[in-house]
Amino acid sequence: MIGVSLESILQQVTQLPLSERQLLKQLLNDRSAPGAFPAEPELSLTQAAEVLNVSVSFVESLLAGAELPGTVVIGQPVIKLADLLAYKNAAMKKPPPF
Repeated sequence: MIGVSLESILQQVTQLPLSERQLLKQLLNDRSAPGAFPAEPELSLTQAAEVLNVSVSFVESLLAGAELPGTVVIGQPVIKLADLLAYKNAAMKKPPPF
């Protein structure tokens, strides 16, 4: 299995605050061997909600509205880490709705 160093991925995610990078590292370590993970890691809806600091139902609405791509693995929706980070970075650049 080809793996990517968790540290190298986290260094590339420079726009996330340190606390969110640490949370992301913890979530990924929970799903994989220490220090390495598959080239395209996937997060559950709960994990994605934690990274975005929103509810699971909000993540579900993003998936339903095709604002965030997701797939189904063994009957459970999952979100690729790269897609989640791309959404988060784009959302951070939008002005507040008020």
